[in-house]
Parts: sequence; structure tokens; C-alpha cells
Amino acid sequence: DGGPAVLVPCSDAAVLAISQWRERLAPTYRFVLAEHEVVERLMDKVAFAEYATAAGLPIPATRILRNDADAEAAAEALPYPAVLKPALKTRAWTDATRAKAIRVADGPALVAAWRTWSGPAGVMIAQTWIQGGESSLVSANAYLDREGQTRVMFTARKLRQWPPETGTSCLGEEVRDEHVAERIARGVEGDR
Repeated sequence: DGGPAVLVPCSDAAVLAISQWRERLAPTYRFVLAEHEVVERLMDKVAFAEYATAAGLPIPATRILRNDADAEAAAEALPYPAVLKPALKTRAWTDATRAKAIRVADGPALVAAWRTWSGPAGVMIAQTWIQGGESSLVSANAYLDREGQTRVMFTARKLRQWPPETGTSCLGEEVRDEHVAERIARGVEGDR
């Protein structure tokens, strides 16, 4: 008996499951997660967009779609192209499609996509598509300790994703991007 095993979740679904069951898992496994409310906010694209807007974080033009009227208003307001995403990738969503997001060229396409995908998605988020190739996406990956102190951070650039344009990274590289690292560090400090 070497003590509790360490859990290292590798997907959003795994993080959410560990967070939901943290009390039952804690005696057998070691893991570090933010409070459950924070984990949920990060997983739910609508909750995060609302948080980012309230906090003044720079995000693309965004609309929350809960009904046809919201979709029609977003179709008129957003610059195009745009992208629709489910608030959460639920079982209903993944049973209906493997797509992480649906790219739309104009307002009528946004409304049509909403009507097609709102059933399995429930609430959706519509955002302006940010132009650029896959390698334009730089992310900051960090490990924070229980006190919220950054212990390790690295920045990475996506090289390939599957499916193309809206997929999950399948090839990336570590890059030094001080601008991204500093911006993230300021954000983490500002939340405390």
C-alpha cells in the first residue's frame, strides 16, 4: 500500500466527474481541483462567457441562445463568420454529433443551425469566428497549488487539430510566449 493514487484527468468530462464526486474519491485518490463552482464555470461555455463579460475579459462578440428569439437577435447582431457551440458537451450532444462547434457564414445559417442543434444542445453560445490558422492558437497551461499559486506554467501552440477548424488539438508544440503567460498570470492574481 503506497497511499492514494494520483488522478490526472485528461478531458473536460473527466475533470467534471472528479469534481462532482470529489468527496467520495478523496480517500482513495489525490487530485487538485478548484472549487466545484469554478470547475463548472470553466466547463460551461455560457457561464464562462457571462463571467468573462462581467470581469471585462477580452472575448469575441458573444450571444447566448436560449430560444428562437435569441438566435434571431444574434443573427442580426454578430459579425460573420460565426460559430455555435453547446454550453456543455452533454451526452445528448455527443450522441447527435461529434462536432465541437458549428461554423456559420451568415445570419440565416446561424438561425438554421440553432434550429437543427438546439434540441441536443439546449442552451448554445454564438460567437464571432476569430480568423487565423490552427497555429495561431496559443494556450497557457498551468498548475496551481491549493493556495492558488502558479507552480508550473507553459505556453503551447496548436499545430493540427481534428476535425480541422473546430477540433481538438492532435499535434502541438511548446513555445515561449511571454505575452500570453503574463496575461494569464495577471488574471490569476486578479481573481484572488
